[in-house]
Amino acid sequence: MPHTYESVLQKIVEYLQSKIKGASRIDENTDFTRDLAVDSLLVFAIVEELEETYKIVIPLELFYKRKIRTVADLAKEVLHLLDKS
Repeated sequence: MPHTYESVLQKIVEYLQSKIKGASRIDENTDFTRDLAVDSLLVFAIVEELEETYKIVIPLELFYKRKIRTVADLAKEVLHLLDKS
């Protein structure tokens, strides 16, 4: 079954909701830093979860160079990497 933007987005949102207690509504526009105050440890955990789930490698520098700022950015990058694999 091919992965869709919606299915990847849902996986990310569910993962974040399970890890960030008390987070208000998380959607595709949620900013990792501004809205969730995600630290580097949680970034590693998110990346590890997605890499294991989808059998891809997500370059961490995309977070640190702020190319991935929102949940939508991450979902799009996962889809991009899936298309390349």
